Amino acid sequence: MLDKGERKGKNIPRNAMINMVRNHDLNQKRKTTITDESWMNVPITFPLVPARDLSEEALVIEAKIEGYLVNRIHIDEGASVEIMYEHCFNMLHLKIKARLTETQTTVSRFSGERVKPLRKIKLDVCFGGAGRCRRVMMRFTVIPAPSPYNIILGRSALKQLRAIPSTIHGMMKFPTRWGIATVLSQTPTILECRREEKKQAREKKKDPVEEIEPIRNPSPTELVLVNPVYPEQLVKIGKKSLPKGINTAQKSIKEKQRRICLGTSRHDGST
Repeated sequence: MLDKGERKGKNIPRNAMINMVRNHDLNQKRKTTITDESWMNVPITFPLVPARDLSEEALVIEAKIEGYLVNRIHIDEGASVEIMYEHCFNMLHLKIKARLTETQTTVSRFSGERVKPLRKIKLDVCFGGAGRCRRVMMRFTVIPAPSPYNIILGRSALKQLRAIPSTIHGMMKFPTRWGIATVLSQTPTILECRREEKKQAREKKKDPVEEIEPIRNPSPTELVLVNPVYPEQLVKIGKKSLPKGINTAQKSIKEKQRRICLGTSRHDGST
């Protein structure tokens, strides 16, 4: 967790905070650890929790991304990629956004709907604080879709951190050089995400629904008997006004039918 001073934006004025993303230092150089070291291979344990204290809320944390303090980060063990939503991406510095690269990946949402990402970007992310933190480089897929969250961290991020999330504890733990770090889920942020989700649902209902033109009744038709020898063979002719040539053919068929029924049809090939 970040310390109290960092939470209140001790070094940053309040007006620098936009959409739950706060700017810290863009020019500070970062280093990442990608090797397998002994401090990474340590056991991680969780305390016993009484039944009355068990949590079932979503695990929502915060982290520093490229110097920004970003809230509304949802830990989703069902996600196979790391997602950054467009509204969060748009708050980053122009120099950071310029690092976007093309991607051919298509993301499937929970409803099964497929979304074409804008692009992908690799960002420096720092988890934890108060002397126990972990900095890694993560690749995010930028999605142009509404969401109450800024970022979704999936299985690959948890693997990279060697992190173990626990919903019932409302926390996530991972190893650092200085011991096991614990990041707690942010209850006020969870409530804020709920409000945002309801707001987006209301706005979606207000969107105009495309009207579907009703199917009009087809023009009326008439079944005409052509040859009494084959009464089961009927010809369907429309009653609606037709072009002159077709109307003439229709009248000819009806006249032939009348002559056959009266026995006045000639056998010279004319009607």
